[in-house]
Amino acid sequence: FEGYLDIKNSEKDSSFGILEGTYKNEILLADYTFLSEETMSVNQVIFKKIGNNFIRGYGNRDDATGTRFVDLSKITYDSSVPYIKVSENECPASPPVVQPNITLKDGRQCYAFSHEATSTEPYTSNEFLDINISGTKVTGTKNGTQKGPDLTNGYTGTIVGTLKENTITDIYSYVVEGSAGKEKEIYQASKTGIEKLRYPLVEEKGILVPDLTKPYQNLSYSRVGCTSSN
Repeated sequence: FEGYLDIKNSEKDSSFGILEGTYKNEILLADYTFLSEETMSVNQVIFKKIGNNFIRGYGNRDDATGTRFVDLSKITYDSSVPYIKVSENECPASPPVVQPNITLKDGRQCYAFSHEATSTEPYTSNEFLDINISGTKVTGTKNGTQKGPDLTNGYTGTIVGTLKENTITDIYSYVVEGSAGKEKEIYQASKTGIEKLRYPLVEEKGILVPDLTKPYQNLSYSRVGCTSSN
């Protein structure tokens, strides 16, 4: 889903931005890309539907980025401040101006991806990209974990590629459970960070490459802070 969140606080910073995420089992989980005090940030937010209304949840954040929840099963929901459903007539006549896709610029930048297990994709996965852009050259690392009914593993590797027209094309050289592999990847800039174009993969000369003749999925990686511990 996509939506908007406008928070007007009394005597402290307010914020406005877009929501992009998932809604299942009465839980709305989203990346909130917002502007506050002329600074653009991304933060994970969560709401639970109670009747016709929603209440916001709070929980511990990860040490690496400080923006994502550590454990979604340990969220505390604040029922004292409900988000009350209003009539369509009370909604804005037109949506607010949407932030355009970010521009990928020189320097170090980090992105995080998180996917909770579903009935059709029964694997929980988390990835963290730490890249550096210098002109058209892109280098960095990508680490991740995945957990499902028949496997639990972690992987780590390096990224070497190029940037052209806000699109990164790279070779990801990784190691998972002691086995080495390579995959050609494609990322594009989005409103909240970057999106991986996940095509079905085929093997060519020892490298997994996207089959560009097939449909692809967008995997959203939110822009997060880089710290010395990353």
